[in-house]
Amino acid sequence: MDELDRDRFQSGLLRRDGSRREAFEAVRGAIAESGRGCAGRPVVWRHTSSVVGGEADFGTLARSSFKRTAYNFRVTADEEALYRAGIFRIAGRLDRGAVVRSLSTSGAPRPVGAAAGTIKANFDVLVQFTKRRLRPGRYVYAVRLRAAMNEARRVAFVSRPFVVQ
Repeated sequence: MDELDRDRFQSGLLRRDGSRREAFEAVRGAIAESGRGCAGRPVVWRHTSSVVGGEADFGTLARSSFKRTAYNFRVTADEEALYRAGIFRIAGRLDRGAVVRSLSTSGAPRPVGAAAGTIKANFDVLVQFTKRRLRPGRYVYAVRLRAAMNEARRVAFVSRPFVVQ
């Protein structure tokens, strides 16, 4: 619908009085021909500085047995995103900020396992680390997501600590 202020650009398919512009029927026909119409939930645009729908599922982080060699978790996003992930050995108090920063720089702490890849929009990705045994101690998973279309939009997740015996 057109703007209330007549000095503004009037681009609606409906005028303020509710009458239809010439393009109204053409747009309606194109939507009908697509066979989809306006199915699904309405999407409202909102500014974000994060990755839309970015989430990490670290699963159940219980004590690991001596025989465990596979470490992984899932990530997803509602838009295409790039990820960098790591497993970090934690000595003492957990500094989440340092862990996240080390995913983008070569600072400390260093990951004992690393992975990187792409998440396609609306798909889950299993982040898998090279199979290996970890030394006994406390560890966390960490992952940083960057939107593929705007790498300034980022989000990071750090799991709660888990123990390897």
